[in-house]
Amino acid sequence: MKGGTGIKNQDLLSTLAASGSQKCPFGYPERFFAAVMFAGTAPDEIELDDETRLLLYALFQQTTEGSNTTSRPWGPFVSSLEQAKWDAWQHCGKMPATESSRLYVVTLENACPQWWQLLSEGNKPAKVLGNAVSL
Repeated sequence: MKGGTGIKNQDLLSTLAASGSQKCPFGYPERFFAAVMFAGTAPDEIELDDETRLLLYALFQQTTEGSNTTSRPWGPFVSSLEQAKWDAWQHCGKMPATESSRLYVVTLENACPQWWQLLSEGNKPAKVLGNAVSL
């Protein structure tokens, strides 16, 4: 897992600052799918702390799968990470997908305010399914 939060490379930070305070060109739900794509393929200069990655995982699950109805993992071979992921998703309760997708984007924007500018030109937002945010 990565430690730290935000941008660690000063050159990248300077590039983003020089680009101005442009607005993200994507609306919803494309903005959510683009954020998922970015979080899953973020450059090494972007570091998300474990708490942020766990929150992104839970919000992604809530948006794409709905409320957590699975049994809590337990037993001698279940990792504390698997339990933490389950707990985080369970904590979302019955939050609507529209709200969890919005919170996903807000969480990512708090860690990297202009994340969308770092998407490569070939990466257009599209529906992303699966575990895009790996822990």
